[in-house]
Amino acid sequence: MHAVSGDQQIYLEMCHLFLRTVPELRRTLCDAASRHDTEAVRRQAHSLRGSCLVVGALELVQLLHEAERSGIKGNVADMVARVGQAALGLDALIEEIQEALTHLSGANAPGNH
Repeated sequence: MHAVSGDQQIYLEMCHLFLRTVPELRRTLCDAASRHDTEAVRRQAHSLRGSCLVVGALELVQLLHEAERSGIKGNVADMVARVGQAALGLDALIEEIQEALTHLSGANAPGNH
């Protein structure tokens, strides 16, 4: 909310955009890591870092940065491990955002004001 100066509508739109785009980026990242495709991991991790930064998931931003750097350095084993950790973190974040949006839509339903 800080990044959007407390504007709940903009934050909600950003969360919805996150949920529409991140699951596919996550799948693509994991596929690239399983193929040991360091360039594809770099691209996907970079994209995901931006998405995570927007919603304030700073630990994931750091983890994705480390996965990206490992791939650039050619440390494939570390890259794959960090991508696995990031995938778990992304799953948890997706679930957390979905739950928050469900809670917010229930709180904003008619009769709940």
